[in-house]
Amino acid sequence: MIDKMELTMTNGTVHHFRRGEFGVEAIMVDKDKCFIKVSFKEREFGKRGDDHTPPEC
Repeated sequence: MIDKMELTMTNGTVHHFRRGEFGVEAIMVDKDKCFIKVSFKEREFGKRGDDHTPPEC
C-alpha cells in the first residue's frame, strides 16, 4: 500500500493524496489493470445541527 502520492494533471495542476488526510483511506496499485485506486471515507454533507427535516408548509 502507498502512503502518499502526487498527481500532475495535463493542465499543470498538482494534487496531493496522503493516507489519513482529507478522508483518504487507502492508495493502492492494480498492476494488472495499470490503475491507481484512491479510496475515500464516506462523508455526510450538510450543515452541523441540520436534521434534514423539510420545512412545514
